[in-house]
Amino acid sequence: MAKTKNKKVKSKKKKANSGKRSLTNKKSSVTRGKKKISVKATSVSTRKNNSAGGKFSETKKFQRRKENFRCGYCGKNTDGTGYTNHCPKCLWSKHVDINPGDRQADCGALMEPVRVETKNGEHVIIHRCSECRTEKRNRMQDEDSFEAVIKVAERSGGLGIG
Repeated sequence: MAKTKNKKVKSKKKKANSGKRSLTNKKSSVTRGKKKISVKATSVSTRKNNSAGGKFSETKKFQRRKENFRCGYCGKNTDGTGYTNHCPKCLWSKHVDINPGDRQADCGALMEPVRVETKNGEHVIIHRCSECRTEKRNRMQDEDSFEAVIKVAERSGGLGIG
């Protein structure tokens, strides 16, 4: 009988380590001060090996937030699209996210556009936090000033082709 019990325990461990994932999309709205923000979140649920028998835990990887903002560097007012993460005029950003849209970063400092890379014909702006030095990659948007992109590229030694 003891052998049968051990086999059952082993099979439970295999199930807990299976690493099954499921994706869910959720829409909600959040009120921040007097402003109502529309939020779309994509969550990834992963099965983790834990003492509770491998229950699912949820980790949010992307949250779409439609937020208007004033640039902390040049002062331009910008209408957010839910994907907007930097000023279209000067390309500066603000360090507010750990994962896109989560607003969980404690830093809050301005992020300077330090270089531009091109991958598969798409321009990517690399921002570096002026406080903690974290670097984040952000796609160039259609409304971004191409002149500002060229200035960043010239300052950093040209377009990095990746």
